Amino acid sequence: MKLWLVGLGLALLCTVNAESECSLDHTQLDGTWFMNLFATDCEHMLKHKGSVKMLVSHISSTNDKVKISTKFPGKKNGCKKIELELQKLDDGTFYHSSEWGTTKKMEVMATDCETYVLIRATMEHRGKISNHLGLYTKEPEVTPELKEKFLESANNSGFTDEQIFTPHEVACPDEE
Repeated sequence: MKLWLVGLGLALLCTVNAESECSLDHTQLDGTWFMNLFATDCEHMLKHKGSVKMLVSHISSTNDKVKISTKFPGKKNGCKKIELELQKLDDGTFYHSSEWGTTKKMEVMATDCETYVLIRATMEHRGKISNHLGLYTKEPEVTPELKEKFLESANNSGFTDEQIFTPHEVACPDEE
């Protein structure tokens, strides 16, 4: 499950090519983001729907690389921090291939370049493909308008109500 959630975080870094209210440069995503709402068809994640919490990701970037740091609640020993470094490709997207063999295709569906980013990710792991949609915000609360925008995008992307996650509690509160 951790791999899929990190993948959603990675999707924050892609070029905007949909409903953008601005022109996004990936360095504008530097800072702290809360993954408030998400949808997935990943069977493994769906098994854990009742226990999923809101994740906090820290992003820092240079011209050609982006670093994402996210903490996940572990089964034992509290929170575990995972850091990933991504390389910018010529087409403006970012790439990370994990040591576990996971590949990802990510795109920003909508953003205002300041307070929210709606992302879509397609991931392949061990021959299985899963789709994800995530709403990241700068604050842990989601406005009714953003929630509606997310739910509309999730429905338009083919996700069912059972595949939509609405965590309310922050996992591993920030101590940095």
